[in-house]
Amino acid sequence: HVELLRSRYRDVVAGAVLVESERLSPTLIRQSSPFLRVELAGAEAAQAELRRAGIECRARDDELSLLWDKLALLAPIALATSALDAPLGVAREDPRFVGCREEALAVAGAEGARIDGDALRKLQENCSGSVPIIVGLMTSRCPILPEA
Repeated sequence: HVELLRSRYRDVVAGAVLVESERLSPTLIRQSSPFLRVELAGAEAAQAELRRAGIECRARDDELSLLWDKLALLAPIALATSALDAPLGVAREDPRFVGCREEALAVAGAEGARIDGDALRKLQENCSGSVPIIVGLMTSRCPILPEA
């Protein structure tokens, strides 16, 4: 989808923001830990600015894998917690959550993405009551926020 966005907008950068936070209400999110990391494919000047601001920023050279990392993490969480009407701590114990995660990893691999499945599994298993929210950066002027 990055190429489609680039055909319509200037300055499109594939990226992800990882932050541990807690939704207190539909309009209020509290960052409940100091965990904050940004991953960008390109945009070296933006990476430098983030680092100067004290934000961990990782450069990624593979847009496809960066975006599939994000999707493979979020899709099973969103699907299982919604389908089971349960928080992550309960949902991740359900075999359907595990199946969804493994399917996302398989599809990512089939699409050519290089994802560290063991690291993703460990991240999902170690999530506390707060869920890492990953925000896609579509353009410098148009961030897209996921519903949690």
